[in-house]
Amino acid sequence: MSRAVILALLAALLSTATSTHGFAAEADVVAHLRTLGEGRRGAEVRVRLELSWAGRPEQHIAVTPRIEVPAGAALRPGLSRSRFDGSSTRWSHDAVVTLPDRPGPWTIGPARITLKTPGLDDREVSAAPIRTGRPSRLRYLAGQAAGNGIVLALALWFVLGRYRRLRDQETGDKSEISALLVAARNAAEQQTPNTTSEALLQALLELRLALEHGCVDNGALWTSAQIRERLERVKFAGEEIPADECLQMLRLFEAEATSESQA
Repeated sequence: MSRAVILALLAALLSTATSTHGFAAEADVVAHLRTLGEGRRGAEVRVRLELSWAGRPEQHIAVTPRIEVPAGAALRPGLSRSRFDGSSTRWSHDAVVTLPDRPGPWTIGPARITLKTPGLDDREVSAAPIRTGRPSRLRYLAGQAAGNGIVLALALWFVLGRYRRLRDQETGDKSEISALLVAARNAAEQQTPNTTSEALLQALLELRLALEHGCVDNGALWTSAQIRERLERVKFAGEEIPADECLQMLRLFEAEATSESQA
């Protein structure tokens, strides 16, 4: 009888060890860093660090990442969120990088983040660096074009191409703002009469960041920092923000976005 008990205990220990090893092997995390928009000298560009793994969100706890930026640039961390689709988790962290006031392109990254996994040692996951912005060739082309009709034609071709890219980018920005307006209106429809939900504040924040990316500077609008402060008060301090304040601000955002799309 004692031998049977010992064998049963050994079998249980082996089963536990195999199960733990399988969990670690299946818990590989893929990291990806990307920009949300084109980088411009002296302007802000949004970057997003994305992690994905098989399993539920609580399988890993992600610490605030460290993202390297170019010399003369500044980094402002943003919000983190996670989404579970029933089989895998996608975690993301948004940040804003203020680029140097000099010609690009610029390299952002690598990004490093520490993961805390229950039952395992902490480990660091890295995402490869990315480049954003385009080099300025206008001065070089202007100098070479003097007395050279062929180079002048190339310069004109480059300017036209640059104009088309800027026009396409502006069209893309307007489409993004339109989609964010729809999301904000949907969140407002789910709003309770007295207090503001996190969903509406998050929608206002995304809309404000998109308007800032489009160089909109209206002093009557809440800044992204003010919206973040309200969001943190609701999310972490349990405070209540009057719903009518946010709904009134949404109407101002709608007016600003409409005038921007008609410009």
